[in-house]
Amino acid sequence: MDIRLIAMDLDGTLLMEDHMHISGRNLAALRSASDRGIRLAIASGRTYAGLSDTMAQLTFADYALISNGAAAVDVKTKETLFYEGIPYEKWIQVYDIMKKYHILFEIYANGKSYMEREYFDCYENDMLSREFVERLKARILPVEDGKKALYGQSVEKICSLATDPMNAPKALAELERLGGLAFTSSIPGNLEINRENTNKGNALRALCRRLGIGPEQVMAFGDAGNDLEMLSFAGWSFAMGNATEEARAAAKYVTGTNARDGVAQAVEAAQSGELLDFCRRGTAGKSIDK
Repeated sequence: MDIRLIAMDLDGTLLMEDHMHISGRNLAALRSASDRGIRLAIASGRTYAGLSDTMAQLTFADYALISNGAAAVDVKTKETLFYEGIPYEKWIQVYDIMKKYHILFEIYANGKSYMEREYFDCYENDMLSREFVERLKARILPVEDGKKALYGQSVEKICSLATDPMNAPKALAELERLGGLAFTSSIPGNLEINRENTNKGNALRALCRRLGIGPEQVMAFGDAGNDLEMLSFAGWSFAMGNATEEARAAAKYVTGTNARDGVAQAVEAAQSGELLDFCRRGTAGKSIDK
């Protein structure tokens, strides 16, 4: 097999349970792959600025697919390879609905995250540690009025870290009626809004086209709703052992959990020539953590 690109989600996939650190085993496996000429792409719902802690660890990464595939960045040259934003006229309608239902949200644009000051004290999600949430907040740019701060610009994504379970269904119903939008979630309570057809799968497809790589030469890892298209696209796609049922259905194979270095397990198997056997064990439902 000729794997030439590895694409990885972060939270619940490459990162450990603290959502911040990459294990030594994952780093070693990916470094070995990079040394053999395989390109590495982070595929995240985060902004480019929000990847700084990860990139400080994964210094040999090549590409970042950010904001659920709204943009792609060449990590080494800092060149933006493509950008697929929500037009201003559309996202201000989203903004108004989110405000109407008192849903706290960020606006992702230009590789950064913007949030109105009034929301800062309420920024949290019970699924995430306070330390991690504070790290996220440190990379958000506070503004008084989001529409004024980004007037006339398209944006990558609008993201609510945690939605009110009472208001979220009503807000989502109105948002869906707008049309032209895509809705995903990466953790319980989270709502992520992109332009229609903007997803990690289409971003990965565009990157592969640029690099002259076919899907059969791509290994991809993910665990949640915003990974589905990427897992469907890649020829060697792996749902993590902790993945949602929809992610497992989209992936071709299963690997170990993020807590047990599931990314490294599959990458090591590929490099040792044992990937087919590894895939058979995973899809057979047997324990593959090792």
